[in-house]
Amino acid sequence: SGFLFGYFGKDSYYTFTPHEVAASSYVLDDAPSGSLLVTLTANYPGQWKRYEDLTYVPITGEPASTWGRIDRDPVGVLGGWLDGDDYARGYVLLTRSQEREVEATGILPVGAVNRLRHALEASPRFKLVYASPEAQVFQLRSDAGG
Repeated sequence: SGFLFGYFGKDSYYTFTPHEVAASSYVLDDAPSGSLLVTLTANYPGQWKRYEDLTYVPITGEPASTWGRIDRDPVGVLGGWLDGDDYARGYVLLTRSQEREVEATGILPVGAVNRLRHALEASPRFKLVYASPEAQVFQLRSDAGG
């Protein structure tokens, strides 16, 4: 019986809501080839769709030192990643299922996801291009500059 709780406990972050599916579809349908998609984890709807066309960077897949830099200056670090000529376009996709995975695994510091979301929402460098209670998509403003 312990196996059931251990195995099915992951349902909270492997089950996606219609809002999360819509946010993911927004990015995957909108992104031109050669775009950058930054996520918290690799866990979101459609994660393998257009895999060959986009560069995927899950923050939790980066070294701990990189996450520390993002936690201290999310706008500066992510703005640097999305700015410039390396990518056709850049997106930051945050979903509730990713947040649940981070909370369940403890891979990021407590409160890091909320700090990241609030910093991007408050920054004049980023614009919220898709918003729902369970998913947000951010892009760097074209006039934001380095």
